[in-house]
Amino acid sequence: MKSPVSDETGTEEKDTAVMDEPNVDAELNFSTHHREETKLPVLNQETGSEENNTIIFGETTGDDNTETNSSTPQEVTETQNAELVSVPLVFTNTQSEREENVSVAGAGDAVVDSETEVPVEKQDSSNSTGNLDAEANVHCDFSQERSDTCSVRGDVRVDGRSSSITVASQSVTPGGNSLPTAKIRPYSRKWEPQLMDRIREFSVKTTSSNEPPPRCTVTHTAPAVLFSTGGFVGNFFHDFTDVLVPLFITSRQYQGEVHFLVSDFNHAWISKYSPILGRLSRHPVVNADDDEDVHCFPQVHVGLLSHKELGVDPSKAPNGYSVGDFRELLRSSYSLRRRSVGAIAGRKPRLLILLRKGSRAFANARRVVSMGKRSGFKVVAAGPEEARDVPRFARVVNSCDVMMGVHGAGLTNMVFLPEGASVIQVLPWGGLHYACWHDFGAPAPDMGLRYFEYDIAAERARWPRGIRGTTRCSRTRCRYTGAGSAPSGRCSSGTRR
Repeated sequence: MKSPVSDETGTEEKDTAVMDEPNVDAELNFSTHHREETKLPVLNQETGSEENNTIIFGETTGDDNTETNSSTPQEVTETQNAELVSVPLVFTNTQSEREENVSVAGAGDAVVDSETEVPVEKQDSSNSTGNLDAEANVHCDFSQERSDTCSVRGDVRVDGRSSSITVASQSVTPGGNSLPTAKIRPYSRKWEPQLMDRIREFSVKTTSSNEPPPRCTVTHTAPAVLFSTGGFVGNFFHDFTDVLVPLFITSRQYQGEVHFLVSDFNHAWISKYSPILGRLSRHPVVNADDDEDVHCFPQVHVGLLSHKELGVDPSKAPNGYSVGDFRELLRSSYSLRRRSVGAIAGRKPRLLILLRKGSRAFANARRVVSMGKRSGFKVVAAGPEEARDVPRFARVVNSCDVMMGVHGAGLTNMVFLPEGASVIQVLPWGGLHYACWHDFGAPAPDMGLRYFEYDIAAERARWPRGIRGTTRCSRTRCRYTGAGSAPSGRCSSGTRR
């Protein structure tokens, strides 16, 4: 089918051949290897010149560092039953009505990039009493598979130096006994204990009138969300699935009137995603590791709500938010023009090919690019170096109609594609089918994207010298999953895994 599609430049081109779905040549040798075997020409970014309908965003060297950690949450085991303690500290399990209190010792060090300037929250006012008239209320949920959270309301005081969140109460405890304390690590990957041991732990506690809380040095009228930028941050996939999407779910309901308190503070990460953070909060980010003030809030949400990989469950999200709302936030954050794929006369569709280096790379990248041009696309080839400039690369991705790449964190860029675009994930040999589907195949339909898989059989895979593949694989084929009917031709309808 021929129907012209717009591109980012807005220039008209001849010989346009547009397809509703990508035409994947099943006979083409999609190989993976562990050594660089081809070099592609480099696009001159200043002149914008390109060669043979191919845009190359730079020649890259070294591993792209874009491998995803495909570990999935296991069923949460009940380690101990926590009693419903006296108001106001309450532990609940919304799934099975069990009460569970899980705490792990140890915390990691903060990651600080001293060369990156990050705005620091200024003092609003000095107030030693905070909001003592507010009713103290603490609700902690340890039942979810992906993250633990505590919602704290009342006269809430955050002391970063002691890693404590205290809600002041005017009640008196019998005999001067202390009320129970909850322990929480504010990162959305709780099923990986070794990772979580490196996340700074915070205590959440209610104090009584015979146990005075810390003195407020800064008092805020807006609520706060406390989360960690430790863990796997720095990996593009985990930046989104572990932090940015959960942060959207948790904080979007406040419409910008919310403070971000960040532990395991990573200056470079905060700077990299400042366009998104600035859309979610009108206030400067607070470094919860180094700040010497005691910040007081009417409400603090400790930890982030997390539903699934790169996705949002509207039935659980505040105000019924969806991943479509998250993508709308990205469009406004990075000024992305295209909301959906559209047909405009005289313009070729654009195919973005993500090129990895090192592991899981195309051994025949030139043939892959040639295939794209023969199929009628204007080919955009980009490596990991180009993808690191998120604002610029987001606009490049948004200008494309199809994105293709071998399984890796680079495919996370599909969040910037317009609705109706297609994603082709090349599955490397080696039993990664579930991880590939779980990380990118399952989230794609909710984003309004068409999703394809291309399997690499053992005979089409290349190996480092001295290593041989011995396991037989089934015939290479392409599978389709997404909105609408499956395409005809070589791609057969697939099933969800």
